[in-house]
Amino acid sequence: MNAPTTPVVRSRPKRPQKVDATIDLAITDRAIERDWKTLSFVTTSVRKRLLAGKRDSLANGSSSLYWKYRGKGFPLKHSDGSSLLAWRSLTKWMKSQVASMCLQEGACKAFTITIHEELADELRAKGTDPKVYLRDRLARCLRDEFGIVPWFLFVIEDRTKSGLSRTKVHAHGVIQIIPADPHRLLSGEFPLRTKVQIAREGLEAARLDAGADKIYHAMKVASGNATGDRPVIYKGRNQGRNVWWKRMLFPFFNVEWISYSFKNTMSASGTLPENRLCMSRELNREAQSLWALIRDGEPGPGAPAGQ
Repeated sequence: MNAPTTPVVRSRPKRPQKVDATIDLAITDRAIERDWKTLSFVTTSVRKRLLAGKRDSLANGSSSLYWKYRGKGFPLKHSDGSSLLAWRSLTKWMKSQVASMCLQEGACKAFTITIHEELADELRAKGTDPKVYLRDRLARCLRDEFGIVPWFLFVIEDRTKSGLSRTKVHAHGVIQIIPADPHRLLSGEFPLRTKVQIAREGLEAARLDAGADKIYHAMKVASGNATGDRPVIYKGRNQGRNVWWKRMLFPFFNVEWISYSFKNTMSASGTLPENRLCMSRELNREAQSLWALIRDGEPGPGAPAGQ
């Protein structure tokens, strides 16, 4: 008889461990850990209102904007009756989370912009801060397209996802999508594709898509990635996918995307500033107004309200 053979056990390839960027940040920074607990308090309170289907803030004809943060249960207080921290005491991570909540009241997208390497080399040679350059250039390009600057925030970095090695200078962020008039033919009519979209989805959807196209173009121009501006291949590396974006994954809170953006902010860099966050001035003001609504409640008579 043949001796029984020992079965060969093939080990499965190990999958990379899924990283929770928020937990990593909280472990590293006690202030972020504190603010994470506060954010969890906010999100839990909002979800309770959503599950209960309560929109009592509309009962008296008050604004429907930020209705999730108004009415019964708000302003939020700690269990001992004390107020939440003032805006100035929040971490940059928490301020960005609140700003993201503002952006998600309307149309917005998450994005990653990689500065074209040729442009990055030029900025480095001149000693120019790439964060300041991208902030100012993006604001100018957006103003050229719309006459105003849509809200945006981003965090700039120059390390890989793991944080163990350097990579091209890039930024992760969120940007507001505002509507624009769709392109028209010389005859004054909309192209057939636009007509079909209007018939299926409505004019507002077509206007949002037109606005998104303008914003995407502005991001490419600002980062040196517009078609024809610079070589597609530079130093042997393809620069053709340097601007990327997608819709936000969740309708109200996208905590992990903001945390992912901050993942390497504590890593040293010879070219980036210590403060890696950039937030447009208008969005910063709006985020402060929303936080005041959550923390202090509806403004009294004569006090400015959040827009």
